[in-house]
Formats: sequence, structure tokens, C-alpha cells
Amino acid sequence: MTKYIAIVSGKGGVGKTTTAINLGFALSRIGRDVTIVDCFSSSLKDYLGLNSKKGLHDVLAGRSSIGEATYVHPYGVKVVPSHKIDLDQKKSLSQAMLDIYGKSDIVLLDGVSGFGSDAREIFSIADEAIFVSGPDEMSAKSVMPLINAAESLGSVSLGIVINNHSNSRLRSLDSLKFYGKSPLAVIPYDRNIPRSFSANLPVLIHYPGSKSSLEYLKLANLFWKNG
Repeated sequence: MTKYIAIVSGKGGVGKTTTAINLGFALSRIGRDVTIVDCFSSSLKDYLGLNSKKGLHDVLAGRSSIGEATYVHPYGVKVVPSHKIDLDQKKSLSQAMLDIYGKSDIVLLDGVSGFGSDAREIFSIADEAIFVSGPDEMSAKSVMPLINAAESLGSVSLGIVINNHSNSRLRSLDSLKFYGKSPLAVIPYDRNIPRSFSANLPVLIHYPGSKSSLEYLKLANLFWKNG
């Protein structure tokens, strides 16, 4: 059975795609078959250095099958990149995602930031959702409307991942406590993450012993235990 998990954030620049990629590679490392789909953010291909000619936009425009737009990374994770939104859309995202069903254990939907029609469509597809926040209070507050929206559209909230934690910058925790929430994971600030980005690799692969890599593995193991 394929599980669809949305990875979303209330604002940009908080490490949403970094979370999707490293969680995906961590899940693959512990034995899951994983596909990561770039749902209109167009950043997945740049992060992984994919020289992709086809992507999700071609699938939605009816020019390509989802299989033709799927690239297998050397480390085994399958990736569906996206280049742009095609105005000549003939297929919905939900229809395209049905074509992946049964071909991966987990499909991570790397969604857009904020709440709009694209986010609503992603939530309507996803069985579960992870919400990504930075260490600041504003980032934490920005995910609260998304959690409510996701749950109203049928996605189960798995929790909030806080990125770039440092001892001096974690006001988001206080904000989450105010809303009665606790983080699913807290990923520490790690200078190896931008270094890995420059190498077009997840930090989990480029610096497997780093603190952030170990936290991503812990997060992946939560999924392993919970099926």
C-alpha cells in the first residue's frame, strides 16, 4: 500500500525541500521504496542537480507519463521534478499521483509554501502531512492554518519539523506550546547542509555522521515503527 505524505510550510526559506529530500533518502536507507514529487516548487531538480528534460508539468499537460518523468537517483530514491506550471493542463495532480500508486511504499509531496489552491489539492491527495517551520516564532505561527486546512481536507497531521535549531534561536518552541503542539523533530543548525547543497547531495549522503543527518534518520525511523 502506497502512503502519500505532504511536506509543506507556511512560508518560504524554512527548509521544506531540504526536509523532503533528506527524509526521503533516510527512508530509503532504512528499506523503504520512496518517490519524491516536486509539486510546483521547482527546487527539487536544482537541489539534486538533475538534468531533467521531463517533469510533472509534462505529465499534467499530457505530454508524458509519470514513469517517463521519474528519475532514479544513484542512491535509489525516485524523483519527479517540476520545471514550471503549464497553463495547458489536461490532467489533475491527483490523477497523476494515482499513476504512482503501488510503485513506491511512500510518496513525499514537496508542496508549495503558504496556503492556496495548490496546497488544497496536495492535502486532498495526502494521507498524512508534515509541516516545516524555522526556529522563529513567525514560522511556527504560519503553519497553524495549514494544519487546520490539512485536517479538514482529510490529511492526518504527523507534526511539525523545526529546522535550523540553535540554542539562541528556538522561539518557535514557545509558540508551539502556546498552540498545544510539540515538534515531531528538531533539526539542528548544520553548516554541512549548504555544503551538501553545493554538491547536489542530501546532507544525509554527503555528511552521514552530522547531527542533522542523525536527526533525519531518527525521523525516518518513526515512520518505520508506525508502518
